[in-house]
Amino acid sequence: MNQTPESSISKWLETQGYPLEMLVAREFRKGGFRTIQSEYYTDPETDTKREIDIYASAQESSDAVLFRVSLCIECKQSREKPWVLFTSEDIRLASRARVVQRASTRLGENLLQKLMADEQIQRLKLFSLASRPAYGITQAFTSGQDIPYAACMGAAKCAAAKVNQANQYPEPVCEVSFPVVIVDGKLFESYLSEDGEVIINEVESGTLVWRNPVVAMPHTIVRISTLSNLKSLVSEAASAAGKIFEKTKKGKEKDRLLTYPKGTRRL
Repeated sequence: MNQTPESSISKWLETQGYPLEMLVAREFRKGGFRTIQSEYYTDPETDTKREIDIYASAQESSDAVLFRVSLCIECKQSREKPWVLFTSEDIRLASRARVVQRASTRLGENLLQKLMADEQIQRLKLFSLASRPAYGITQAFTSGQDIPYAACMGAAKCAAAKVNQANQYPEPVCEVSFPVVIVDGKLFESYLSEDGEVIINEVESGTLVWRNPVVAMPHTIVRISTLSNLKSLVSEAASAAGKIFEKTKKGKEKDRLLTYPKGTRRL
């Protein structure tokens, strides 16, 4: 049977990953986030324009300050070639470091420094690490382009660019941005056992902790999630945004968190 143009286009779109981007954006919208697809940002290293698949954000205004929690999301389809995280139990970040080492505006960094000792914030899953964090990532059954590395770098650069952009706004913006990669395919972790055996376990999500200061922090923390884990990720992001916004509305706590760092303009 001859295919219709519509069915041919649909199959082609599927191979290019566009339906995946649409699905991810829809889930974040359902979770209360504003989503922009094919958003552009300025690469902080090359000063050239680049594109991120999805920029999802939740925001509230309080005391003339815009508070925003955002996610810079790269979506990749890899059903035939699983992704592999190289993990280690030796990778550890203190609870406070997990909170504060995030891409943020100047005011956002100030906020995180004041929230990093808060156990409610520390327990938020969006600020947590996997039980075995990763130091590297690759795509199985290929020796060509390093797609996972490029995706993680793109998401991290976008997060850095977005908070840098917000620092230039005339009004004060308190933004914290999280680099995220969502893969439509299998995700595994790999590590050596004590007797030298290579262990391979399937996981639904993981955390890449790079010693690469892309986001102007000692570590760049990138969340890697499978499509099957998408709803949980949206819930984690919504909970984190809600808790941060809640903390900025409480009497004395609000006044403490809204203390401005030097050089920040207040309206």
